[in-house]
Amino acid sequence: MSKGKVLIFDNLPQRDMQVDQYLATKLRAKGFEVRVTPFLPDNRPHILYYKPDICILPEARCEYTIDVANNLMKWDVYTILKRTEGGSSWGAWNKMEDAEKETVVGAWPYNADLEIVWSQKFADLVAKHGHMPKEKLFVCGGIPFDCYFEGFPIERETRNKSICFAPGWGHADRNPEYNVPEAPPGSPIHADAYNRHRKGRLAWIEMMRKVITANPGCDFYLRLKVGESPTEYQQALGPLNQNLKVVLPCPSKIPIMNSDVIIHAGSTLAIEAHLCNRPSLSFYGMINQVTGYKYPNVVPDFEDADELVKVLRNLEFGKSNANLKAIKELEEEFYGTIDGKACERIADRIDQVEIKQTNIPDVWPEPTKEYEVPGVFKMIETWMCETCKRPSYTIPGKEMIKCPWCGIGLAKRRAIPVSPIR
Repeated sequence: MSKGKVLIFDNLPQRDMQVDQYLATKLRAKGFEVRVTPFLPDNRPHILYYKPDICILPEARCEYTIDVANNLMKWDVYTILKRTEGGSSWGAWNKMEDAEKETVVGAWPYNADLEIVWSQKFADLVAKHGHMPKEKLFVCGGIPFDCYFEGFPIERETRNKSICFAPGWGHADRNPEYNVPEAPPGSPIHADAYNRHRKGRLAWIEMMRKVITANPGCDFYLRLKVGESPTEYQQALGPLNQNLKVVLPCPSKIPIMNSDVIIHAGSTLAIEAHLCNRPSLSFYGMINQVTGYKYPNVVPDFEDADELVKVLRNLEFGKSNANLKAIKELEEEFYGTIDGKACERIADRIDQVEIKQTNIPDVWPEPTKEYEVPGVFKMIETWMCETCKRPSYTIPGKEMIKCPWCGIGLAKRRAIPVSPIR
């Protein structure tokens, strides 16, 4: 007999999807019935139809999430908010401007029965400066690393050496006036994120050109962050683009396991590569860090493309090059314990929840609050489905797509000249 029904709303990026599916297996092992679905407005009726006893939402990034959480609590559904990012260290927090602090702890007040965070130090920070009291915070550890403690082959058998580029410049493809969903409209954070990511991408394009040119015979892959378009990379690289393959959306461990070295712009992938016994290098990773804060570098970080090319030439493949002292420091301040058991700890905590009789309605309460912000993406093309009447978006130039909402094929139509009636 099921202990209760759990609905997990997924935050969509590949890493979060991987974590939520893994968490679902741990909860099912405890005897729960579990459903996982993307956290989109069209999936909100899952609450009405499934009538869960427990619901897990992504962190309270925006008013829409807060509104859903408030309704769940009103209906006596045990409501959990799960942080999809590590948050911040105290050292970085103390150097942040107020607008940036809001994006970390929450720009709008929120409430839930429980909030899951990664590290104890970040829990202390939220308890002191955020919206959630200490007794409602649960520290689980480094969630995104759990899957790397499963058994899987880590040796590669391939003729050519493989280099994977993993940039993280999604803000460069968004509107500089509204760019970061955690920040309210009008915040200086929006333009700042856009400008930093534009700078980072331009530097990356030049670095990629030099790495590809300096390593003939290698296979090259581009693994983009969710929301990032490949178009600018492909156009800027010109003829070199024929040597570059774009990786379809997938969990991080897939491109890592199929590459000999990862070039990235952040610490999470560096630790993931380390757990797969792969070397990695960071390029322009510090541009995403708080000014004045000395971030622990898991692997060398470069701002000079020629210097990176030189180090890459002498890098020992098949062996991690991570700084274990830096990983330990990040565990303490940011990620929490990295031991492959974060999801188990969450499942154990949820297993202690006292389930109430819920009173979920069959229809979402009206009037539903509308959350409208300026258009976020640039360099996109809008398609309007003739069947379900809903919009979808692609990079420009496609002749045909499948509607992501109802599945019907949509094709561009060219005007056919019509002879006048005589």
